[in-house]
Amino acid sequence: SAWFEGLLYGHGREAGKDLLLEVGGGIVTAEAFRGVLHFIYTDEIPGEAAKGRGSYDVTLRLLVAADYYLIDRLKLMCACRLGDFIKDSTVGTLMEIAEAYSCKDLEQACRNFAARRGLRLLPNLANIQSAIRKRLTSSGAAAPATRRIMDVASTSGADAE
Repeated sequence: SAWFEGLLYGHGREAGKDLLLEVGGGIVTAEAFRGVLHFIYTDEIPGEAAKGRGSYDVTLRLLVAADYYLIDRLKLMCACRLGDFIKDSTVGTLMEIAEAYSCKDLEQACRNFAARRGLRLLPNLANIQSAIRKRLTSSGAAAPATRRIMDVASTSGADAE
């Protein structure tokens, strides 16, 4: 991992910095870090993420850790495992995760699932509408295209509920 190489060999880091202070950066849980270490030593996804109850949350935290520590193989393995959890109630969340962490295979799996089930994967409309409103208040008047986007977003948001 490029992250560990930089940490351990001091690339761009001040000398003498305590390793333990940098390990998780406040982003990675202790459980996920143990999973990263397990992967580094065994080249396998930890058992808690591989199967069993609660593995969705464990796998999600492990994906975040793999992304943080720049361990692409682990990240890909976690994304593949998360694909097993795609269902009507999780497809939207998993799609957002796939986009946020650049997991193209998981993103495509979510799109395929949604297409087969006739579901529409909408971006977070609240964020889009908020951004458009800010632009409207800062510029004064809305361009015709912006008004059409607001109309479509309002209609889609009502349909989704």
